[in-house]
Amino acid sequence: MSVSLSENEEKAVDFIENADTAYQSELWKELDVTSRTGSRIAKRLEEKGVIERERTTYEGNKTYELHIAGEADDEEPEEPEASAEELEEDERRALNLVRSTGGIYQSELWKELDVSSRQGSRISKKLADSGFIEREQEVHEGNRTYYLTPLVERLDYSLLVAGNMISPFVGEEQPDHLSGSFTEWVYELAHDQEE
Repeated sequence: MSVSLSENEEKAVDFIENADTAYQSELWKELDVTSRTGSRIAKRLEEKGVIERERTTYEGNKTYELHIAGEADDEEPEEPEASAEELEEDERRALNLVRSTGGIYQSELWKELDVSSRQGSRISKKLADSGFIEREQEVHEGNRTYYLTPLVERLDYSLLVAGNMISPFVGEEQPDHLSGSFTEWVYELAHDQEE
């Protein structure tokens, strides 16, 4: 379902998607509008089916907790993707960008990908939920956003160790397989397998 949103509605959705818990009483402050205007924006988004509002109390005041429609906290998390090859094209491009930069703000990511802030938020959330990146909430240029960093794959180093010896080939540009240290390492490896 494609819904037309105003600039403030887009910003509101981005705030709700990126906040750990979004409250209507915080929304208007984030958008730098009056509380009445913030309330109207939230109500319009609810009427359009984009968000859900749930009455609550926050810091001693009655307000609404805001969620993207269908993304309540009690919903089961999405199953992680098996591999990067199964990602959609925009998701692969985003993952490559996060990996090549070593870290990027979500607000910069969607600009680099030439997608909307909402799409950028969904892409980064999926990559984080799938275990490819980590999202850490930060303030950048006066706005709340996430800093995205690649998660390093856990490598199995057990194949480089025999007994208490590390393979003599680790770090060698031209390994000498006839060296005594290699032979000793192979014997240790064989001995470990016998036990």
